[in-house]
Amino acid sequence: MTHQEATCILSFPLKIVQTRLGDIESWHRFLAGVKGVHRTAHERYVFRMDNGQEVRVAVRAHPREHRFAWHALDGPAFDGTLRLTAIDEELTRVTLSIRTSGAGVTADLMDMAFPRTWLADFDVQRLASFVCEPPSTSAPRGTVGSPHQDQA
Repeated sequence: MTHQEATCILSFPLKIVQTRLGDIESWHRFLAGVKGVHRTAHERYVFRMDNGQEVRVAVRAHPREHRFAWHALDGPAFDGTLRLTAIDEELTRVTLSIRTSGAGVTADLMDMAFPRTWLADFDVQRLASFVCEPPSTSAPRGTVGSPHQDQA
């Protein structure tokens, strides 16, 4: 079992950061090892990993607490939280916490012997770039925190 945590400070108001992170289907742009994210139902997603594995994940936004939490519904552990804290009107602290488990005892022993704690640091660096990018012009389908809109 590996637990990683990293923090970054973004030069954006909390509301903007929370809105950008509400687009769960874009999380592959900052989570290392995640190649794509597809919404399947309310608070349910499939995370396509770099190794080709697809992991069913429940993602829940907690707007009042300014955080997002997720956990794998099957397979090895893949749990995490994104916590947002307003430092002032223009700065937001983002803390990413991820807990993963390999596929078996050997993988867990490898994680203990050779921890990959740098991944969370890499994720928050990519997250900072993601938030800095201008949002897409169309509202993303399945954005957490906004009304669900189906377009036929």
